Amino acid sequence: MSIRTFIQTEILLPRLRQAGLLVVYDGERRYRDLCLEIAAPNRLVIDASESSIEAREAAQALSRLACL
Repeated sequence: MSIRTFIQTEILLPRLRQAGLLVVYDGERRYRDLCLEIAAPNRLVIDASESSIEAREAAQALSRLACL
């Protein structure tokens, strides 16, 4: 198992499953690609590294859909 796979399957995904939401602060973008790779049809990844305003808008739109 690669370190990349270990981080995704043993660290990120279990925490996401437990809490239902995972926020990763990654100022140096070391884990950005790892996080983007765990996106799935039932799992949305919102990347705020380029624009926190756009990411916030996407998250708000998602929360409005969840309330329907």
